[in-house]
Amino acid sequence: EDQEEKRKEEEDETKHMDRKQRHNVMEQKIATISMDIIASPTSASMRKLGDLLHIAMYDKDVLIQKKALMSLNILFQDLAPSYRVNINQYDNNAQTLSREIEELKNYEFNLIKQYQSFLQLLDFRIQKGKREPTLNVCITCLANQLRKNHHFNFAENIAELIVPLLNKKSAAIREVVMKAVCAVFKEDKSFEITNTMVELLAKFIKSKNYRVRVELIDCFLYIPLTAILKDKLIPKEITTFKRFNKRRGQQKKKFTLSVESQLMKDMRELKASHTTTHLFKMQTNILRNMIVTYVRLLKSDPFSPLLFASLAGLGKFSHLINVELIYDLLHYMRNLLALSDEKTKQSSAALASLEDERTELPLKTSLQLIITAHALQRGLGSTINIDMHSIYYQLYHNLPEAVGSNNSVIDKLLVQALYELLLDSATPQPPDRLAAFMKRMSTLLNLAATNLQMVILQILFECFKKHTGLLQLLTGEESGIGMYDPHTDNPDGANSLSTTLWELSALYNQSHHDHIRLLIQKIMQLVVPVTSHSKNTHEHFETTTTIQKALFNSKMTSLADLDSMLKVYSPYQGHFYPDVPLKHYQHYDDKLKTIEKRNAKQSFDLQVFIQPTDAALRRSSSFFKSCFQRLEESE
Repeated sequence: EDQEEKRKEEEDETKHMDRKQRHNVMEQKIATISMDIIASPTSASMRKLGDLLHIAMYDKDVLIQKKALMSLNILFQDLAPSYRVNINQYDNNAQTLSREIEELKNYEFNLIKQYQSFLQLLDFRIQKGKREPTLNVCITCLANQLRKNHHFNFAENIAELIVPLLNKKSAAIREVVMKAVCAVFKEDKSFEITNTMVELLAKFIKSKNYRVRVELIDCFLYIPLTAILKDKLIPKEITTFKRFNKRRGQQKKKFTLSVESQLMKDMRELKASHTTTHLFKMQTNILRNMIVTYVRLLKSDPFSPLLFASLAGLGKFSHLINVELIYDLLHYMRNLLALSDEKTKQSSAALASLEDERTELPLKTSLQLIITAHALQRGLGSTINIDMHSIYYQLYHNLPEAVGSNNSVIDKLLVQALYELLLDSATPQPPDRLAAFMKRMSTLLNLAATNLQMVILQILFECFKKHTGLLQLLTGEESGIGMYDPHTDNPDGANSLSTTLWELSALYNQSHHDHIRLLIQKIMQLVVPVTSHSKNTHEHFETTTTIQKALFNSKMTSLADLDSMLKVYSPYQGHFYPDVPLKHYQHYDDKLKTIEKRNAKQSFDLQVFIQPTDAALRRSSSFFKSCFQRLEESE
C-alpha cells in the first residue's frame, strides 16, 4: 500500500510537466532504481524490480516503457545466478535455517517472482502482434534472456515463445531470434535446453506441414554433435521413437532416487558438470529428431524451397546415420536426380506420384544434392554397393551453367562438389570419367571469373598428381577410340582420352594474370622439361627430375585452401590481387618537368585575342555576321 501511494504521488507530480521534462525525470528514476539494485543485490532490493515492471506496464509514454524494458533486460542478465534455483528445497518448515541461508532464500524467491512477471509481460505483448508498439523491444529482450540465461529457470518456457518467432514474416525479427538460438546451440554444454528446443522445433515444423521459413531448418547446423558422438551411432528405429520414449517414461515413474543419488545429482547441477552417458543420451535424442525432420521434409515435396537446407543438414550429420537409412536416402536421391532430368523423367517410376509442372531442380539445390549424396556414400554408406554414376552425370551436366553463373554461393558449392567427387572420392573412378571432367573444366575456363579459374586450375593440378595416367592429356598421346564428343552429358561416353587439353596453352598465351600463368606453367612442368641454358645435358635432366618430383610430392590442397582462393582472388571485392604495379613512363615525366620549369620563368600572364579578317567575314555565315554587327554597335 505504501508503494502504491508513492507511485500515485509521483504520477501526480509528473502530470503537469511537458513531455521533455517528464522524459528526463523518468529516465533519472529508472537509472536510480537500476543503480540501487546493482549496488546491493539483496532480497529487499529485488522488490524494486517491481517498480520498473510497473513503469513498463502502465506508463503512458511508449518511449519510457521501452527504456524500462531494456533496463529490466540488462538487470536480469546480471542478477541471474549460474545455476537453476530449486524453490522446493525450502518447503520443509521443520528445519531451521541460518541467517545467511534465510537471506539467500528470500533473494532467490523474490528474483524468481520478478523474473516470472517480466517474462509474462513479454509474452503478453508479443501475443498482441503488430498492434503492440513495443513488439520489437520485447522480442529483443526475450532473445537476450534465452541467450544469457538458458541455464536458469523458465528456459523451457522462453524456448516455447521463441520457436514460433522464427517463422515470422519480418526478416529483422527472424534475424534477432536466429542469432540467439544459434548462440544457445553453441554455448549449451549440457545439451538439455538444446534437446528441448530441437523437440519444439520438430513439432512446430510438423504442425505447419513442413511449410515454414528456412531459419527453422538452418539453425540445426549450429549444434555441435560431432564432438561427443565419436562412435557414430544413431538409433535404427526412427519411426518408433514415440513408443520408445513412452516405455522409458513408464520405467522412470516407477524408479525413485535414493538420498545419495539425489545429492550427487544436485552436486552435478551445482558444478554444471554432466556424465558422458547423460550427454550421449541428450545428443541421441537431438539427432533423432533432426534426422526425422530432415527425412520427412525431403520426402514431403521434392521441389520445396527448404530442400537445400535439408540436404545441407543431412550432409553435415551423414556420418551419424545408420546404414539402412543411408541406403534409402541414396536411392531416393538418385530417383530425384532422374526426375529433374527431362530425358529420364518418364522412365522414373519411383517418384511418378510426385511429378508436377516443376521438372528441374534449382542449380544450388542440385549441387547440394550431389554433395550430400557423396557424403552419405563416403561414410557408413561405403559398405553399400551403389553405383554413383547418376551423381557424376548430374555434376557433369551442371558444369557449364555453374561456371557461368557468377554467383559466389554457387561457386563455393561447385568447388566443394568437384573436390569431393574428383579428389576425395572413397571409390576409384574410371579414367574416361575423370578425363571428361578435366576436359570440360578446361574448356569452360574462359567463361569463369578469375577466382574460379585459379581454383579449377588447382583442381586440375591435383588430378594430374593423383592420377598420373591422365598426363597423356598434356602430351598429346591419344589412347581413346573414336572422336571426342563435347556435346554429350554422359562423361563415360565422351571419349575424352582421344583429345588433349589444348585450352591451357591458349589461356596461358591470352591471360594477363601472372598467377594464372604461373599455375598453368606448374601444370605443364609435370610432363614438359624445364627450359635451361645449361650446356650440361645431365645437369639439365637432374634439374627437371628434381622439380617434377617436388611437384608430385607436394602437399595436397585442402578444401579450405580452395575456399580461401575463391575469396582472395574474387573480382567482386573492388580491387586486384595481386596489386597491379603502376608503370612510370620516363618520357612523360621529362616533358612535365620541362613545362614546369618554363612556367616558373614566366612571371606574367599572356593574353591572346583573335580578330577575324575581312576574308573570313565574307566566307562566314549570316549568323556570325549578325553577331559581329551587334558587337560593333554596342561598342
